[in-house]
Amino acid sequence: MRYETRAGRKPIAKALVIRALRALQAQGIPATLQTILEREPKLATSTALHALAQLPTEANLQVRSLPGSRGTRQYILATAALHHGIKLDPDTIREGARSENTLLVILAGHAKGER
Repeated sequence: MRYETRAGRKPIAKALVIRALRALQAQGIPATLQTILEREPKLATSTALHALAQLPTEANLQVRSLPGSRGTRQYILATAALHHGIKLDPDTIREGARSENTLLVILAGHAKGER
């Protein structure tokens, strides 16, 4: 997915989700919808859900049931999949990393523009 020419709410929402996922996974906290919303309180639930629905195809986000829960989904970045026992081919990881980084650059540009 090419984000370079995109602006507006949707890429920013996806970038906020990516930022939350990176922070949660760095802390070893399972990334669920609830923990993402706690980490990024500006995100509306519906916006976060929409972003999470698109990120598996755009950034190779991995989705699985949280072990020991009933129906709670855990979201795992392609770049962190191996730490969770998910084997992805190197190209899939690279594509995921590229999308993650591009979205975070867009977010940084957006934050700079708000000042």
